[in-house]
Amino acid sequence: MTLDLLVEGRIATLAGETGFGWVEAIGVAGGRVVAAGTRHDIDALSGAPTRRLVLAPDEIVLPALRDAHIHLVEAARTVNQIDLSGAATLADGLEIVAAAHRRLPDGAWLEEVGMSASNRRRREMSQCPRQFQAAPSASR
Repeated sequence: MTLDLLVEGRIATLAGETGFGWVEAIGVAGGRVVAAGTRHDIDALSGAPTRRLVLAPDEIVLPALRDAHIHLVEAARTVNQIDLSGAATLADGLEIVAAAHRRLPDGAWLEEVGMSASNRRRREMSQCPRQFQAAPSASR
């Protein structure tokens, strides 16, 4: 096996007994980490086509964590969102609204997502006084 990529530097693995397991190099083949260890051991798996990446002293690699951040604002916004894209009928849409409304604290609003402005069901829902029967406190 010849590596596609050899990364050298400060590399944290999840193999430590009480935290990170630190290695000097990792080898990647076929999009997967296939070897981890000393520079010498991993270099032995490389060949002429192997690309090399040497990390700066202030850089760390965490293999397998491609994008290790989260969007808390988006997660919070979705709490009061309902997706009406699966509602085949007006009655289905009203049931989705009613079920979501029952989970909300008093005074909270629902935000509909998943349907385009030209969608017929959306027009029906927005013009329908029955939505206030499904979510009675929304009419206050």
